[in-house]
Amino acid sequence: MKTVVKCSFPDCDDYAVMKVAAPWKDGSHAELNTYGYACPAHVGDVVAYAEGRAKAYRLAPGESVGKIGTVPLANA
Repeated sequence: MKTVVKCSFPDCDDYAVMKVAAPWKDGSHAELNTYGYACPAHVGDVVAYAEGRAKAYRLAPGESVGKIGTVPLANA
């Protein structure tokens, strides 16, 4: 069964082709922190929204977040 992911941009029902994410770690764990998903038309908008959210986030001691970027979704 294939999972279908929709674009995170408000009122957009198109299928996402990119994941908007940044590397996150806290000293003992590391993962890719997802901020949203974007269709081809809204990649820039979803990235800009993610960057705004990241600026407002207060890091805990020992926590770090890398640069926000995009990752292609498999089979998109």
